[in-house]
Formats: sequence, structure tokens, C-alpha cells
Amino acid sequence: MAAGDIEQAVRHMQALSELAEGGVEAARDVFTRAFCVVCSWPSAALRQVMSDILVPTSDGNWRSAREVAGGVSGIAASHRLARELEAFWPASSSDDRISDVAPDSGMSCNSAAQSRTLLQLERDCATSLKKVLSRAKSEVPPELLALLVGIVRQTESFRALVSKELALPEAATDRIWRRIRDEIDNAFSPQFPGHSLYNIRQKTLLKFELAQPRHVDVLALTGERVQLPAGSLEPLLIIGDGHRPRRTVDLEGRDHWLRTVMVADVAQPVEAEQIQKLIRTLAVECYGYQSQCVEMLDDLVRECTRVEQTTVDDACARLEDRFPQILDELKPTPGTALRRALDEYKRSEGAIPPGNERTKRLPELKRNLWTAVQQQQQPASELLYTIREKIEQFGYSPDRVLFELFQNADDAAVQHPPPDKAWFRLESLDRGLRVLHWGRPVNHPGEDAEFGQREGWHHDLFNMLLMNLSDKREGVTGRFGLGFKSVHLLSEDVGIASGFVACRVHGGMLPGVWDAGRRISLDFIQDGRRATVIDIPVEPGREGHAENAVTAFQQAARWLPAMSRCIRKIELSGPESRVWTARFEATGAPGISVVVLGGAEPGRGLALELGEETTFFMPLSADGPRPAEARLPNLWLLAPLAESLASGWLMNARQFRVDPGRGSLARSVDEPEATFERIGASLGARLCELHDLIARDWAIFAALAGLADTSSKTGPATFWRRLADLFAMDFDDPIARHLHGPDRGFGRLVGDCPVLPTGLPKPFHSFLRARPARRERRPR
Repeated sequence: MAAGDIEQAVRHMQALSELAEGGVEAARDVFTRAFCVVCSWPSAALRQVMSDILVPTSDGNWRSAREVAGGVSGIAASHRLARELEAFWPASSSDDRISDVAPDSGMSCNSAAQSRTLLQLERDCATSLKKVLSRAKSEVPPELLALLVGIVRQTESFRALVSKELALPEAATDRIWRRIRDEIDNAFSPQFPGHSLYNIRQKTLLKFELAQPRHVDVLALTGERVQLPAGSLEPLLIIGDGHRPRRTVDLEGRDHWLRTVMVADVAQPVEAEQIQKLIRTLAVECYGYQSQCVEMLDDLVRECTRVEQTTVDDACARLEDRFPQILDELKPTPGTALRRALDEYKRSEGAIPPGNERTKRLPELKRNLWTAVQQQQQPASELLYTIREKIEQFGYSPDRVLFELFQNADDAAVQHPPPDKAWFRLESLDRGLRVLHWGRPVNHPGEDAEFGQREGWHHDLFNMLLMNLSDKREGVTGRFGLGFKSVHLLSEDVGIASGFVACRVHGGMLPGVWDAGRRISLDFIQDGRRATVIDIPVEPGREGHAENAVTAFQQAARWLPAMSRCIRKIELSGPESRVWTARFEATGAPGISVVVLGGAEPGRGLALELGEETTFFMPLSADGPRPAEARLPNLWLLAPLAESLASGWLMNARQFRVDPGRGSLARSVDEPEATFERIGASLGARLCELHDLIARDWAIFAALAGLADTSSKTGPATFWRRLADLFAMDFDDPIARHLHGPDRGFGRLVGDCPVLPTGLPKPFHSFLRARPARRERRPR
């Protein structure tokens, strides 16, 4: 970096800081951009710039960069770099994080540490961690503290610490620590031989110091060690950056890394969130956890905080509060135990006078009603029967259950894409069915926690259990909040295991903790993501419904991966194991691609994007377009609709207006005809673009589409005849015919492009545009 560039940067940033300090917002924006640029410079040049400028601090003021540190907790806001700039500050310029596990013979050593054995130093480090555990163990679950210890070190000295200080069974400690080794360690991507989290953990020793300092020794932005005032501290917050530099000590002939971790000794109760923050900071800054390891660690932290239990409790509390209203809307049959429980609630509720007394007593009455139904078999069975009636009234049928779960899985994959390709697994077991996917887990906020909160994803379980309520916003397939509940048409006891939510649902909406569910979700972990598992034991007498559901799903499975927005693989496991896949290959023309179906039923088709999340599919043979299988519905809203058209194409459209059961098109004065006319206009334009694509280079298109005739002289003629045959089927259908007209669908194509077969021999043209063509009626 040239000296002139550095001087120019300093002058500009000095001028900008003066203007910004005076309140000129535009200057602050330009300064931020300049700061981002210089942060990409070599470290020496960056330090030189910092030595001569003012920078914004977290308290909204400006200060010399010599008195400011970035990415350091525990210092006063007046001396910490503004948070929006910390994102640009290069970590490598301010700390010494893990990047290798090679001996560090060139680094300074600690002679006092070297005079001790490894076991002695381990015991000292364990003793220092004991003080942290003592501060937290009365407020924080022991499993979470055992996780903290396991992240730091897993030798006998630290195992004894867990046993004595936390009184946690060894089996529980083994389970948590094994998860660290088997999941997080295995997710680590080594950069060179010997590079692993296990080796890093073996080399690293942490010594904890509880303190409440007035000043903190940190590395300023200029690269100098300075004393900065301490800020507002929370319990066990890591103070400063003293844990980042590592000191190499030779213990028993091997290099080890000794780090000192200063944490705040504040006389306030310790909360689980503060231990979670401590674990995450140590993992990243002392052990070099990669992003995929951090994600898995975050999951393990949540489990050790027992979020799954609180999730079920929260759902129960919300359902309990609304239970009287839910039962009233369901209208239980008079004379049943369920109706008697509701009537008793109403009598008691009506006898309470308005005012404070009512406010106090109403929750107790709701609790009594909830308990009476939840804990007794007869009213719970009657509740299930009533819910099934309601589901069927909305148009849901048992053979659509698996499609509903597939739609939920695709929504989850869109909301929080799996690390690898999204896929859906259906298992046919002796006792029933099991569905798995690896999208966003139930109640998980996704990558953006604030967005997930706004979308209501943290109430997933509650919404899955509640009748006709959904926090699915735009961009998901479900619209009526009843899709998941259709599983109760097959089973009286459904299991949900997803990340850290595990419960079984009986009575159609009554959840209870499913202890084995946590293990099942973990057993099917893929690329660091736990599975969402829906366990559906088929109720006796409903085996035929389950068989029909599987048959209907299998018949559509060939095209389902092409219809979904994210899932491109479906796997069926059971007596007959099969796989279906789909991928889209670009043709060079926007909105026109070839879909390649793989697995059990390979094939190809043309996919035409028509806008508004609508895709028009034409199956292909070796000659060109051909009708789809006769048993296959033509219309899809991700899953097939129960509509029979006399057409040969398939269309997947989110703009379809459907009935509540999502099985059929909704009817009105001008629907669905108006929708088909609107789609037809887009189809006509796309067909003309298809003509242009074929005219440019038939051979390339034919090879991509898997067509046998690659000759530009004969191949296109056969293709357009097959296309005409395909669309001719539409004119016998009262709905499909609305796709076509002078400016729509096939009518637009033959009007603008020479693709209308004439049936005439040479020297006449084989194809004409429809507008100049005349029809001649031959005498009989």
C-alpha cells in the first residue's frame, strides 16, 4: 500500500469525521464506506490509518482510534467501536484465534506454567472453572453447565468437576460430551492433516478469572495495548480480549496453548442466556469453531436448556386458555362426556359475577376443563371424533394426508434451507407411517431470528394443534391451518419430533412430552441438521385409508420434486423402496427449461414459467410433447388437485383459488375460467419464445430435451405436430379451453409463428401462421 494512499485516506476520513461529529448524516455514511474499504487493506496500513483518525463509538460519539477497541465486550460504550463498523473490522487484526494445531515454538512461553505437569495445570484450570459453576448452578440447568465444561475440556479432572459441583449423573454427562465429539467435532472441516476440534481441545487450557475491574487491558484499533474503562457488566460476561492471545507452554514434551479468560463477577443472578453466550464466545474465539459447528452447538445449547419441555408447556397453556371457545365451535354431540364437561364449564363460568372475582377464577375453570378432557380417555376420544368430523367438513380426505405433510416440508425447506439438498422421506412401517424432512424445525426461528419471530414461527406447535389457525404468512403453501391436522384421519396418537420439540398428540389436539422423540430426531441427523419426524401409527380399522394415502402419494411422486419450490428428492422406504428426483436444466431462453426426472421413473419434460409462481409442464417423448399419464391430475398446487381435465399437460400454480381442503378449484361466477384466461395470455407469449428458441438452434435444444431427431429439417416439424396434438385435447374440456384464444395459448402461437400444420405436400409449406391461412372445405 503506497504512503500516498494512506495519507489521502487519513485526510479524507479526518474531514468526514469532523463533519459527521457536527451532525452531517451523509458524512457519517461516507465515513462508514471508507472504513469498510480500509479494513480490507494490509494490517500495517490499516493500523497506520487508525493512528491518525477519529472513529464513532457505541455511545454515539467520536473518539481517537488510539482509545477505541472493536469486538470486545466489557469495556465502556464510549470506547467500543460502533457496532455497525465492528462488522467490517478484521478479526485477524485484533486477536489470535485458532488457525492451526502445529507447535508454536516461535511464540513467547510462560516459564511458571512450564514448571508444572499437564495434570497439575489441568487441575488448576478446573478449579478456576469451578468458581464460574458455583456462581451459576443455582439458576442454570446442570445440563447446560455440563455442556460448558465439555466444550472447555473432557478429561478426568473436568469430569470430576461436573460430578462434584453439579451432581449430574455420569450417563447425562457422557451423553452431552459424546454429542460434542460425535456431532460437532465431526462437522468440523480440517484445513490440513491433524487439524480437528479434538486436537485443538487437547492442546488448549483455559484459566478463568472472576473480576470486576475498573479498567480493561485491550488491543486498540491502532494495534497498541491500552487501558480502557470498563463498561456495564452482566454476570459471567467475558471482559476484554485477554482470552484471544495464546501462550505456548511445553508440558511433558508437548506444546499446549494457555489462555486466560476474565469473566465478570457481578452480584446478580446468572441466567441461562448468559451461559449460552459464554459457551458460544469460547467456542468461536478460543477453539476456532466453524460456522457449521456453531450451528450444531447452538442446537445443543438449546436442548440442554430444555426448550422442548417449555415449548410443549407453552402450547398447552395457550390451548388451555382457548379451550372453551374451541369446544364451543366444535359443537360436541349432546349427551357425550365431552359435551357434559363443556356444559359444566359454562354453568360455572356463568355463575361468576363480573369484576376481579371473574378474572381470578376463570383460569381455574379453564384448567379444570382442560384437565377433565386431557386426562380421561372417553372425552379425549370424543374430542378426536369431533375434530375428524370438522376436518372432513372442510374437504380433507385420508388420501391427501401425505400431500399435506409434503407441503409442510417444502414450506420448511424454503424458510430454512437444509445445508445440503432438501429432500422428503416417507417410511412405511409395520405399525404405520413415518415422514421425515430436514427443513426448518418446528418452533425454530430460522436463520433470521427477528424475521422468524415476526412470522410467528416460534408458535408452530401451538398452531399445528389449534383448529383453523395458522401463522403461515405469504410464501407458504398452506392457507387454512388444517393441513397438519389431517394426520388425525389416520391416527389417534401422532408423534412430532423436530429439533428440540418432541411431543405426542392424542385426542386430535392434546400434546404430551415424547421423551423418545428427541432421540429419534437426532438419529436422522443430516449434514448437521436434525430431522423433523412425524410419526403416524395407523389406528386399527384405518389401515385401508393409510394404504390409499400411500398409493395416491406414489402415483404423484414422479412429478412432486418438480412441483415443489425446494424439495428435489423424495424417498420411499419400506417393503418397496423407491427414489424420485428432479432437476431443471436451462435452455438459454429465460423462463424455459428442461426438467429431468430421475430415480424410479426417469423422463424429461418442458417447464414454462408463466409468472405468479405458475409453471406449465409438457412431458416429452423422443419425438416431442406427449400427454402425461392418464391417472395423473393436470392441476397442482404443489400437490395434485382433485380435478379431472381432458388435457395432457400439467400445471403447478399458486394462483389457483382452491377450496379449504385444497383438493379442488374454487368455483364462482367467473372462476376458474378467468384464471385460465389470464394464464393463457402468459402461456401464449412463452410458446412464441419457445418457437424462437427452437428456430435458433434445434440441434442443441433437441439434445437437451432428449429428442431423437436432431435434424433441423425434420425434427421441428415432428415437434410442432406433437405439440398441436397435445393442445388439441384442451378444446374438448370446458375449463382447459379457456387457455386458448386468438391472443392466448396455442392460438397466440399459431397466430404469430409458422407452426400450424397444413398437411400439404411439397412445394407447399408444411407449416403456416394461422392469420394468413384459409380453411378450404372439400365437397363430399
